[in-house]
Amino acid sequence: MVNKRLEIVNKFIDVNDTLADIGCDHGYLGIMAINKGVKFVQFIDNKQGPLSSAKQNCANINEDYLEFTLSSGLNDLNPKVDTIAFCGVGGELLVEVLKEDLDKAKKLKKLILQPNKNEASLRKFLNDNNFKILNEEVVFDKDKYYEIIICAYSNEEINYSDLDIKYGPILRINKSSSFIDKWRDKLTKYQKINQNQPSLYNIEIEEIKEIIKK
Repeated sequence: MVNKRLEIVNKFIDVNDTLADIGCDHGYLGIMAINKGVKFVQFIDNKQGPLSSAKQNCANINEDYLEFTLSSGLNDLNPKVDTIAFCGVGGELLVEVLKEDLDKAKKLKKLILQPNKNEASLRKFLNDNNFKILNEEVVFDKDKYYEIIICAYSNEEINYSDLDIKYGPILRINKSSSFIDKWRDKLTKYQKINQNQPSLYNIEIEEIKEIIKK
């Protein structure tokens, strides 16, 4: 049931959070959160099948801890929710969902976002709308690297650099082994492409070399 990606996401959920798991699928993340002490999870999915599966998987959990909502994004967020987890979709879709209910997103204590791709697009949106990145992590799971971004709206203006947006303001400073491995793999791909198409990725290659330097 559990995968490494969701285990890392769950690490950023606190026991005092009231959580909405958006795009909950089979409900595994919400169940993990309840098992660690969270007292309320709203399971949200825009398809009845996964939502029914989540209900079945929660059969032995106190119903007072649970709410199941057939909906999209933040449209029908329970007012008591102060934390959302939205995992496993593209960064551009995350941007569209947050745009649609930006006022709701700004009022949340914490957003835990895990884009499958286009992380830079998501970070640019966060920057442009004054969401501060509180933490970030890279996890390698099932032959793929995932980035997890924890953020919250700030009353102060956010000004991330281009490098921050591309590589992550916290990731590029901490330089975890997973972060290094991700960009080293990408560096190798760019270098191979350059063998057949010289100079195509020269700028990216030099940039990555500098970024992964300890």
